[in-house]
Amino acid sequence: MHFHAHPRYGGNPWYDWAYVEFAEDDVSGNLIKKYYPSLILGFIQFMDETDLQAVVRTSIRDLPWDTRKKNFISSFLLSTNFEENYILVPVSSIVHPMFAFQDYGGVDNKFFTSIPKRNWAAYFDDKIVIAPERIEVGDSDEDGAYDEHGDVLLDVDTSDEDDEDSDSDKEDE
Repeated sequence: MHFHAHPRYGGNPWYDWAYVEFAEDDVSGNLIKKYYPSLILGFIQFMDETDLQAVVRTSIRDLPWDTRKKNFISSFLLSTNFEENYILVPVSSIVHPMFAFQDYGGVDNKFFTSIPKRNWAAYFDDKIVIAPERIEVGDSDEDGAYDEHGDVLLDVDTSDEDDEDSDSDKEDE
C-alpha cells in the first residue's frame, strides 16, 4: 500500500485516509477488534525499533465493517481530542486505504466514507432483485433478425416486409 501524508505536497496538503484495526477490551474484559476511520498524519520509525509506525487521527467511535457493508456511504466524526485520538499505530494495523470526504455544510469534523471500490460490485449485486416469473426467455438459434450498423444493433422487423408484400398483392387484384 502507498499512502501520502504531507503538509505541502505539490503546494497543497495531502493526507490519505485508512481503516485502522485496534484491539480493545469489551465490558467483560474480552479482547475484541474494532475498526476506526483514520487520517494518516505521518510515519515514523524510532532508531531502536525495526517496525514503522503511522501517526493517525482517529474517528470518535469505531465504524464496524457490518455497518459499512450495509450502507454504501457511512458517516463518522473525526476526533478533535489530541490526547486520546492522535496516536501511533503499527503500520500492520492499517486494514486498507479509505476514501473519505468532508460534510461541507455540516460540522467541521464530520466526514463520509464509501465501502472500498473492490466491494462495489458485490454491494450492488446484492441490491438486484430478479423475479424469475417475470422474465420471458425465448429460444432462438437465429442471428438473422438483427442488423449491425457500427456500434448499434438494430432489430429488423421482417413482419413489415411480409405485410407490404401482401398489401401490394391485394392492390394487383
